[in-house]
Amino acid sequence: MDGVDKGRSSKTRRLTSRLNRVGQQIIGTIGVTLAADETVKMSGFGTFSVRRKGERIAAILRRKDIGLSAACPEEVRRLSNDLRRKAVAFVAGNSIIQLV
Repeated sequence: MDGVDKGRSSKTRRLTSRLNRVGQQIIGTIGVTLAADETVKMSGFGTFSVRRKGERIAAILRRKDIGLSAACPEEVRRLSNDLRRKAVAFVAGNSIIQLV
């Protein structure tokens, strides 16, 4: 009986290892695609996309390396476009929504 349990656990370990590698590859591919500002659509699961967030003006004015004052709003506006933050957005697909 011990031989059967050992065989089953080694098969389980191999399967777990393979699934772990596949999952890491999928997540890696999603990350690379999002880093290139592209959208990832997974049929039946959902859509990942990159959303751009505006830089906070106060954060720009506090940055010592830029050295701006509130007297130059055009420069602040230009820099706010250059220093935009990004966030990943996820919209669940219908099959995921139905599960919840």
